[in-house]
Parts: sequence; structure tokens; C-alpha cells
Amino acid sequence: MDEVKKLSSSERTNIVEQNWARSRAGLAPLTVRVRKCRVCGVMFETVAERTCSDCKRIVERSAVASLQGFEVI
Repeated sequence: MDEVKKLSSSERTNIVEQNWARSRAGLAPLTVRVRKCRVCGVMFETVAERTCSDCKRIVERSAVASLQGFEVI
């Protein structure tokens, strides 16, 4: 069985606080789901993202570099 990257305790606390505020506003609560990263295929816990945090950093770095005219190797 594949190992799942878990959310940190601070991220979980943040989600609990957001859900409290959402319930006061009459919105549906956020749910944590296990998803497969679109880039590397690793299973990870998330609320909305489709890429894991490691791949997200790589994608953001290459996007910024391409906007600045640099090639990322």
C-alpha cells in the first residue's frame, strides 16, 4: 500500500478554524481528501490542491523563471 503524505498539525488546525468560520457564515465545511498528485503520482491529503507541496514548489519555480526569461534545468 502506498504511503500517504499527511497534512501538518498547523494545517489541520487552520482547517478546523476555517470550518468554524464557514459554519457561522452558513457555508459547507471543508473536507480533507486523499488525492494522487498530477505530477509525481504520490498520494497526499489535501482540501483543494491537485499537486503535492513538493511538486507545487517546482512548478511555481519554473513558472516564475519562464516569466523572467530563464530556462530551468
